[in-house]
Amino acid sequence: MDIDLQQILVSFLENDCVIANKVYSLTEIGESGLDGFSEKFHSNSNFKLYKYCPNTIDSNTKRNYSIENLINNTVYMQDFKNFDDSFDCAIDIDINIFTKLRFQKYCEYFKLKFSEDDDLSMLAYKIRCFLYDYIKDNKLESFIDEITDPIQKLTIQNFVANIK
Repeated sequence: MDIDLQQILVSFLENDCVIANKVYSLTEIGESGLDGFSEKFHSNSNFKLYKYCPNTIDSNTKRNYSIENLINNTVYMQDFKNFDDSFDCAIDIDINIFTKLRFQKYCEYFKLKFSEDDDLSMLAYKIRCFLYDYIKDNKLESFIDEITDPIQKLTIQNFVANIK
């Protein structure tokens, strides 16, 4: 019995992918639905996704992205309108670290002193005290008006609007 390795490879490339060192059929992934698949695999932030692409030329762009990626040590980023799986735009972040960094940034915006060792509750307390004092004394609007950086000003205006 002759085994056609080329045919097996082509079939694998067209029908399967490897996620976290396990082979999944594209049908299996499709049947689990976007939410089910995304939830199952994004809960573990220590995984890698490998999608083996066939060595073909894209009919629209006339480019072979597989070869270009290897030669240039790059990754092809398709247009967002063509996203077709849950990993195209997946961002895994540690929400606790993100929140602490965000609160540290607000402390900077409000010119509040803080330590890198301050936990999230201490940062929130400092921001609440600042806002309470400035809102109580009707000084918040004038504080915001004095900000010259338009991005910082808009960020603070948005932040204040969301907590009122």
